[in-house]
Amino acid sequence: MDLTVAKEIFRSRGWLSHVPEDFCDSVIALCRWRDVEAGQGVQYAGDGPGSVCGIAVGTVSITTAMSAPDAPVTTIGMPGGWFGYIPMFGGQERAVTVQARSAAVIATIPQASLAVLFDATPGGWRHAGLLPIVSYGHVAANIAGDLMIRDGRRRCVATLLRLANSRFADRQSDDPAEAPVSQSELGSLTNLSRTTISNILGELEAKALVRMGYRSVMLRDTAGLRRIADDG
Repeated sequence: MDLTVAKEIFRSRGWLSHVPEDFCDSVIALCRWRDVEAGQGVQYAGDGPGSVCGIAVGTVSITTAMSAPDAPVTTIGMPGGWFGYIPMFGGQERAVTVQARSAAVIATIPQASLAVLFDATPGGWRHAGLLPIVSYGHVAANIAGDLMIRDGRRRCVATLLRLANSRFADRQSDDPAEAPVSQSELGSLTNLSRTTISNILGELEAKALVRMGYRSVMLRDTAGLRRIADDG
């Protein structure tokens, strides 16, 4: 993969977009690149320490171990997202299972190498502390907040926006806003029946707010959708 492309992805999205540029470049210099096929597992809940991983290309399904065994996918990881860092901060087992939804390119960094960088960089562990906040804390709080929306239509729209990285503002990217999720998965993520989801999406599509695709929903008017999610 072209390193300049990877740098732009990580510099503009997720954890590394919140740290100084030279620190970002130092992290990227440690990356090893791994091609992953659709459906292939990347890490499993319960695994011990190993590598911290970043998503450079493609999407992944993330399922938490902190729920019932038959719980649905918790969220979808997008380019710029990171996972596998929990053991660095608490010496614990990995808390989520990650599986590629599409062909993906994953950046991997041995935890020991990251720890050396954090130790050697002034403020390095402060920069490191943003990793669980940005990659886990913000996402978890957003999921919890969206699930507390009582109205099913608004809850569905809020979830679509979150999955398209457009929940609170349009993302800084030329890519179209897309929620890479099937109707069945969206029903699981929002605790709504597939019939209800189909009716909601049909209404939104009739109003030119979304366009349905194969296992995806294109968001045509994110500002209009945010008004629905937040105001009804």
